[in-house]
Amino acid sequence: MADELEFHLKRPFTAGGKEIKQLTLRAPTTEDVIAVGMPLEPTANGRLSFNLAMMRDYAVRLGNVPPSTILKMDHRDFMKLAMAMATHFFGDSAAEE
Repeated sequence: MADELEFHLKRPFTAGGKEIKQLTLRAPTTEDVIAVGMPLEPTANGRLSFNLAMMRDYAVRLGNVPPSTILKMDHRDFMKLAMAMATHFFGDSAAEE
């Protein structure tokens, strides 16, 4: 697992007077997982379901940004970020479920 995830936005936005073009997220720690929870759950048909509120909480925590920054993201960028976090940070954990 890489130490961090560099996520480049397709739709940059302004937050706190700064243009946000990318987010850099550190890898989650055990403390993060205990605090936020596991954002992926297996479904009855063998797929994984995202808990988007948890993914938002991870983006805030791992990106060291306020919640308002994540909420200003275009929804398509947020969904791609959630998928990138899931595979980058939780892929091995999710596969073992």
